[in-house]
Amino acid sequence: MVDDPGRRLRLPPEAFINPDGSNRRAVRELFEQVVDLVLDLSTRAVERPPLPERPEDAVRSLPLGGGAATVARLLDELEVVIGASTNLSHPGALAHMDPPPTSASILGDLVAAALNNNLLFEELAPALTRLEDRLLRAIGERFGLGDSAGGLMLPGGSLANLQAIVMARNAMEVRHQGRGRRPVIVASDAAHSSVQKAAMVLGMKTSDVLLVPTGVESRLEPERLAAALHDAAAAECYPICVVATAGTTTTGSIDPLREIGEIVRRQGLWLHVDAAYGGGLVYASRYRSLLDGIEQADSLTFNPQKWLYVARTSAMLLLKRREDLQRFFHVTLPYAGSGRIERGEIGLQGTSHADVLKLWLSLRHLGEEGYADLIDDSVDRARRLAASLAEMPQVELACPPQTNVICFRTIPPGRWAGPADEWNLLLARHLLATADIFVSTPVWRRERWLRLLTLNPFAGDEVAERLLEGVGDFYEHPTTA
Repeated sequence: MVDDPGRRLRLPPEAFINPDGSNRRAVRELFEQVVDLVLDLSTRAVERPPLPERPEDAVRSLPLGGGAATVARLLDELEVVIGASTNLSHPGALAHMDPPPTSASILGDLVAAALNNNLLFEELAPALTRLEDRLLRAIGERFGLGDSAGGLMLPGGSLANLQAIVMARNAMEVRHQGRGRRPVIVASDAAHSSVQKAAMVLGMKTSDVLLVPTGVESRLEPERLAAALHDAAAAECYPICVVATAGTTTTGSIDPLREIGEIVRRQGLWLHVDAAYGGGLVYASRYRSLLDGIEQADSLTFNPQKWLYVARTSAMLLLKRREDLQRFFHVTLPYAGSGRIERGEIGLQGTSHADVLKLWLSLRHLGEEGYADLIDDSVDRARRLAASLAEMPQVELACPPQTNVICFRTIPPGRWAGPADEWNLLLARHLLATADIFVSTPVWRRERWLRLLTLNPFAGDEVAERLLEGVGDFYEHPTTA
């Protein structure tokens, strides 16, 4: 590994990839074994349940340090971790906004790790900083934000929402608005919890987030928004921004973005759209119109790690005016010294992973037609399954699905003496135990519901039939109750 014979480094032969290629064979053998393990994990996913039963038992005995392990021992221990992990590749893994990743994004993560470039500033990642800038400009234009759009990739939608709200606050200060009045954030009661966390980071209270009650379809109704803004003004408050949601967490609902945008624009406010999930519809063919009006956003959050199937993490903040990043979030990096506006000066992060690589590779590999097919098919499957559930007399839908998120519950039979919430929790356990179908159990409007997403492209009609049969069987014979 090193030329100096006086140095004694107690390292395995494949600890690093030697730049002279002298240990290429040893590293290749290690990589091939890990690739085989990954392929076994993915191609035999149906043989493992979507959710491991007792993961704590599997990992309790794993060593955390000590002496170097042989490659064989290392792979055995890695296999234990895999077996104790959530199996998102299983067609019955319907519970969350976490899909199986594209092959290209897995490889993109591998290449990004090998390059290990830091996107803090251009000198550290000359190609990747440029690639991220160009790609996010193109995605911003796809959302209709115009040719001045741009943005940054961040490790998750919560941080993207945070930076957007901080920028909105800074923009209001630059405009000299709100002096002497209480600053507030206006969002729906279905908005993501990261909006309230952003308020806390800004030194505000969570009560400074004015949560407007949503309507029957779990959407922010324009009339209620207008009334909330009127009441805020009457109470000597000024809104930092209005947050609309395109794809709520529990029901997947999309706020009426065009009408909301018009209200916000008339009042001269900042509109942020949290499209972390629903933003994937921008690549749809038949369902793109669900995002009608999103082009009015001053900023928006979008997570390709969800509906674009890109390996985590892949999230971004997009701005209608990319110069707003410099105007409202710029802090100089004295150690960059390039004279340019660097990524690390206008973003929330310092050190930044090259997440752009796996996103770019996925877009190139699947293409626009491939993504359109995936997303349209996902919505089609959700609507068919929701229609079948709605035909069952014991099933209640929270609202008709707009996207590919179905939120439902079953009404317990008269012979059931316990709470309805407990009945639905037992149903979720029954589906996992008897049908290998993993659904989540969120609380929505103070009651327990079941939620599933037809996100996994391999969750076809056979999985839907198993789900329907499982619901019916449990209602007639609640064996796990």
